[in-house]
Amino acid sequence: MYAIFVAVSGLWLVPIGPALSQQETDNVYSLLQRLELSHLQIVYLERELSNERDAARASQTAAELAAILVEQMRAESPNLAIPFVERLLSLLDSHPEVRQPRLEAAILHATFIRVERLCQIAFESGDEISQTQQRLRDLLGWVNGAQRRWNNNEVVVTDEAASTTATDEETRWRGARAREGLVKQIQFLAAWLHYYDGNLSSDHDQQVVSWRESNSGFRRLLEIPLEKPLTELESERFELSAEPMSRIVLGLGMSEQALGNSASASYCFSLLDAPSVAATIRNRLELWRIHSFVFA
Repeated sequence: MYAIFVAVSGLWLVPIGPALSQQETDNVYSLLQRLELSHLQIVYLERELSNERDAARASQTAAELAAILVEQMRAESPNLAIPFVERLLSLLDSHPEVRQPRLEAAILHATFIRVERLCQIAFESGDEISQTQQRLRDLLGWVNGAQRRWNNNEVVVTDEAASTTATDEETRWRGARAREGLVKQIQFLAAWLHYYDGNLSSDHDQQVVSWRESNSGFRRLLEIPLEKPLTELESERFELSAEPMSRIVLGLGMSEQALGNSASASYCFSLLDAPSVAATIRNRLELWRIHSFVFA
């Protein structure tokens, strides 16, 4: 006989009756999948994981749980995504074997969006600046730690897209590409976080340090030497139709303005004022330009 499960407030499963067999457990989870009850799937898998004693099966369950948490995190607004981020972090602490590029990138991106929004609110209202700065620096510490781990090859990459017929060389190549992609995303987040940290700081010397870190980060992403004037660059080298590239050039321009390099900043903004630039950037370009002047 199946145990009876009662959903309480749509969030918890309370077992009533005898323990489930493995077959019954699989049947219940399949039902949750078919009904697309993601919240209940998460709670169910967390419960199964806490009771699992077989290491291989625990890793499999942890990977499945991580995938659902990421999917749910992406589906929610930045505020509502935070609990899923926290559950993912807890999962990675207890099961580091599931830490992979796409998973860590998703967590970092969701957290960054939340912190960026808090920064914008703090800039506009002048409230909770110290609290926002602490959250930003906590995230920056995490980003720096992730960058160290991936740069030092401390995490083994297993590419989910690799087929069973792939050679060892192909698997290594895909793993290297996955690692390279994550490192670039981390560099991107770190550059923006340093820029916002400079804006929030009340100490001028600290502002300059943060803005220089930001500027060097954006230049590294674009492979531009620190001493090279931006006005000497050819606009064709930037694929500005892609939003990530536009965001990098935008960040470079804003950090240049913060450091008092008006000519370089104006050049970056002029590059972004073209029809080929991603609309999400081009349509708010004047607001970003004003923002850069405020903190310069």
